[in-house]
Amino acid sequence: MNYRDIYQRLQALSADYDREAFMQAYREMIVSASGWRKIFSENRDEQERNPLIPETDMLLVAHIALTMDEYLQKQSGPLIIARDARINGETIASVILSVLATDTRDIRYLSIASAPECFAYSSALPDSVFLYISASHNPIAHNGFKFGQKGGVFNQEVSADLITKFRSIVEEASSVQRIQNCLEGVSTDHIRKILEDSARYKSDALDAYYELILRTHGIMDAEHPLRRNIRSGRIGIVGELNGSARSVSIDHRLFTSLGIPFIAFNDTPGEVVHEIVPEGENLDLCRTLVEQEHIKDPAFILGYVPDNDGDRGNIVYYDELLKKVKILSAQELFALITSIEVALARRTHDKVAIAVNGPTSLMIDHIGEHFGIKVARVEVGEAHVVQAGEMLR
Repeated sequence: MNYRDIYQRLQALSADYDREAFMQAYREMIVSASGWRKIFSENRDEQERNPLIPETDMLLVAHIALTMDEYLQKQSGPLIIARDARINGETIASVILSVLATDTRDIRYLSIASAPECFAYSSALPDSVFLYISASHNPIAHNGFKFGQKGGVFNQEVSADLITKFRSIVEEASSVQRIQNCLEGVSTDHIRKILEDSARYKSDALDAYYELILRTHGIMDAEHPLRRNIRSGRIGIVGELNGSARSVSIDHRLFTSLGIPFIAFNDTPGEVVHEIVPEGENLDLCRTLVEQEHIKDPAFILGYVPDNDGDRGNIVYYDELLKKVKILSAQELFALITSIEVALARRTHDKVAIAVNGPTSLMIDHIGEHFGIKVARVEVGEAHVVQAGEMLR
């Protein structure tokens, strides 16, 4: 079913729908500061791989788009829409476009893009707002939404307002007529034009992400000492991308530009070969691949596996003492990255702080004590961490 079919089906649905079935689909959805998500399958099978979603869920997504339409009335910049590599993401994006793609709205649709790529693009377009379709590390039939601007999700206050607005719109039976009105203001020809322009905006987003990475690490200069050290060290990296959005992100471009040998496996979007959460046994394949590549070329000593939207992951590494490839646990990776970041921050800043979710490992307290930094724990949810970070700064 292509976007024209979905547009026409939405029109029929908004004219005649089962209110009780719709409300049941709504009650199954998790709506919180950490994201909005649900299982988009007919029988609620978490592992179902179906490009289509139930009709009641299509109407639910249309209500989410209507919520976003209200928020965008007060915004002047473009709307960035992107999705991870889940098979049902295209249908969800088509529903969103069917409601929001009016002739007067500037929409930059990136299609499949990693979450940090989408966020970096929004940072490069400071007046923009993004709507990112993803369920991150959850099973394949799940999907969901993140909203934000200026490189990050909305803070707690804006997130709470958006949730209140969404719940109100769902409770109003008249919202279906409002969706019908939005559909009448959108033409499939305009949606087709947005899809045709997608490759151009995707390229812009990749450039924004690549430049942000180099600028953040201060290595724009090709002769930067870190770049020279990387080239002289010859560290090879294996990416077992598990069909994620990282398959079409900056990974190959970044590593090769730094002189790092890089080999990607399962790098076709949607080519999900094992569970999405990058932990434990889901890193076994990557470990095997690094072992194989290390035999061919000893430079290959690192491997990584991302989640589906590519904003988190984990690594495996070749242990020179044990002569085998080991998996780093999620908490070990967290502690390693945190230690590196705060150690670097300590070089140039007297006051350093880090915001974390409440359940974060107590290792963070030991790291904070060692480096003399403030650790602020907040309620679970990305929006809460974002707001805490803003307040600390």
